Amino acid sequence: MFKPPCLKLPLGILKPPLKVVMFHSLNCGHCKEFKEKVLPRIKEQFIDKGLVHFTMVDFPTNPQALNAAKVAWESRDVTDYEKISEALVADDEMWGKPEDTSDQICKALMEKHLMTEIQCEQGLNDEMLGKEILRPVFELGKNHQIDYAPAFLFNGKLKENPSVLTVADIEKELEKLQP
Repeated sequence: MFKPPCLKLPLGILKPPLKVVMFHSLNCGHCKEFKEKVLPRIKEQFIDKGLVHFTMVDFPTNPQALNAAKVAWESRDVTDYEKISEALVADDEMWGKPEDTSDQICKALMEKHLMTEIQCEQGLNDEMLGKEILRPVFELGKNHQIDYAPAFLFNGKLKENPSVLTVADIEKELEKLQP
């Protein structure tokens, strides 16, 4: 059976002091800003040095984000997901609107030769995949009363301030873990 969609960035060491989980939505402006501006610095300063294990989990906040996640995970391959989700995030103004923009999702990916129309339609129509993507959303909502993205867990505990994660947040959390 297909495992829950989960994009894992560089793992570093097996047991880092800090495990960060980011719940993101593919059409979330704050998520996009974090991935473009902050995550590369966190990767360089903490992930690559084995201090942080960072995991990203789809947390679609609306039907368009769920459709985008389904299409991105259609092949069930992390490498394909990364390419497709990056393309979708880059073109979010094309498809990330309140109305149904499924055709725009497919158009954006077909123009970049990342998917055929048939592959895109298969992703959009895959109800089981949608349920697997939404399962962590329901669990997070139930366990942490979260209904927004981005949301971050530090070693399984919700980051207290729901603003975007910063390098300083990681530094503070690592300091708390020092003996």
